[in-house]
Amino acid sequence: MWSDNETNTDYINFKHYEDAICQIIDTNELLPCSIGIFGDWGSGKSSLMKMIESRYSGKEDEGILTIRFNGWLFEGYEDAKTVLMGRIVEEISRHCTLDEKAKKVAIRLFKKIDLLKVGSSIVKFGIGAALGPAGLLSITATEIFKSLKDEDYEGFFKSGDEKEETSRSSIQDFGKDFAELLSKTNLKKIIVLVDDLDRCNPDTVIGTLEAIKLFLFADNSVFIIGADERLIKYSVRRRFPEITGDKLDVGRDYLEKLIQFPVRIASMNAIELTNYINLLFARLYLKPNEVETLRKKVITNDRDLKAKGLNAATVQQLLNQTTIDSKLSESLDVSYRIATILTAGLNGNPRQAKRFLNTLMMRTNMANSRGITLESKLLAKLMLLEYFQPETFKRFNTSQAENEGHITDLAAFETNKDIPADLETLTQDKWFQNWLAIDPKLGDLDLSSYFYYSQDKLSIVGATSQRMSPEAQEFYQSIKSPSDLKRKKALEKSISLSQADAAAVFEALANDVRRDEKANYGDSILKKLVEFCSARKDLVSQLIQLLNSLPEGKLSIAMRPALQELARETVYAKSIEPLIEKLPKPLKSK
Repeated sequence: MWSDNETNTDYINFKHYEDAICQIIDTNELLPCSIGIFGDWGSGKSSLMKMIESRYSGKEDEGILTIRFNGWLFEGYEDAKTVLMGRIVEEISRHCTLDEKAKKVAIRLFKKIDLLKVGSSIVKFGIGAALGPAGLLSITATEIFKSLKDEDYEGFFKSGDEKEETSRSSIQDFGKDFAELLSKTNLKKIIVLVDDLDRCNPDTVIGTLEAIKLFLFADNSVFIIGADERLIKYSVRRRFPEITGDKLDVGRDYLEKLIQFPVRIASMNAIELTNYINLLFARLYLKPNEVETLRKKVITNDRDLKAKGLNAATVQQLLNQTTIDSKLSESLDVSYRIATILTAGLNGNPRQAKRFLNTLMMRTNMANSRGITLESKLLAKLMLLEYFQPETFKRFNTSQAENEGHITDLAAFETNKDIPADLETLTQDKWFQNWLAIDPKLGDLDLSSYFYYSQDKLSIVGATSQRMSPEAQEFYQSIKSPSDLKRKKALEKSISLSQADAAAVFEALANDVRRDEKANYGDSILKKLVEFCSARKDLVSQLIQLLNSLPEGKLSIAMRPALQELARETVYAKSIEPLIEKLPKPLKSK
């Protein structure tokens, strides 16, 4: 299995991004500047930032200081703005030799930070809680400078040498004081990497961005922000609500003013994801130097690898071997079979691909511990169905449970004979037909063990909420909202969800439907699920299967218009018409 944490080793081929960003950093005429590394959740932003950090870390003797900041770690404990401001000044104080004048400037900066900290605490908790028995002032600077020299800087900090400042004047003068501090050090460049901002709540996001603005005018400073820009824009819109009827996109404009050099990470295509997956498998079965040989070929855009991908033949050729490990060969074969569907369904997302593979490995290991062998190619094919068509997977699970591990319904599709009427919809479902074509065929096999180990609730696939990206989780909450306007806005954006996210949201809503006891269809989760599937037509086949499995008491005559519309707009009319007939009939007027 593989760690889900970021890495400074490039397995994705981010070298062109890394080189472009480092060229900006190395061009003094472009500084000070802000760089945004934008991409979906799990696209590799944190790893790219770590690769950039590794180029410059440990170069304090050359006058380059790198600082990594993760606002998510402090969320709920401290004010993000003052934490970031304090962290930057603290790192400069720790790594640079400061004379007495520089130390006084640093203390002045700490004092401004503490004043802001008090102001924030007063807003949150009231002045008594903010000041406490001894107050917050002087804490930061005193702790730092006691450890630097023996001189009594605490006395200077508490003295009246500096006139009392208001919070507003502190903010106005902060950038000037910071620039003065930098001028009194041997630093030629300061690089601040702000990560995981899109995991934070809107207040933390805005606080961090406002802190960054205070530093942006200091010479030779670089701020690199890694985030999903959609979630940052959402936070900005929450902080600065748009006026009704105003076409101005506040979130977009705010971000464009703050970020001077946006870098957007593209989704991986099928060959790129295949290479990534196969490098992960190579790490399990090859020696480190052999993995490094393959990795370097991948990131140098080897022509053969771009055309064919990293497969058993190219691995043998690159390593000059006549054979390769049988387990690696099997894993590469599995990758070849599933890569195309996995790429399309996950929008080429490396983190979600890794989680899919970790689930596959975990289930295989659990079975091995009980002396049961699960073939990876069979398990992977079933997991694709579980991941992207949860209702079909549940139906097949029921079928195998009733037929000693054999999915008779699936055998009908593979032979194209005696397909159950309530599953006819799948004959028009392109995703299912592509999945059906993947080798091997499963209809004649005993799959009871595979389904048994697919029921684990600790897996990523089993935990639906964990499968969702932050965007999908936000969408899930919005689509359940009682506000018609909020649901409408969410539905307009539903097309941007990846297939995996859409399937995970569908599964969560379907589970909610089964638990929902509301008799009024207008307020029910089922109505919201039907609205979702009307916006995402690729889920209609799953909706039909769900509706067929529900007790008739959960169906409502109020569903008729929506189902009639789906019958007109999709290829599933033949399967929807019987559902409409099942709906309660309207009462006849006397």
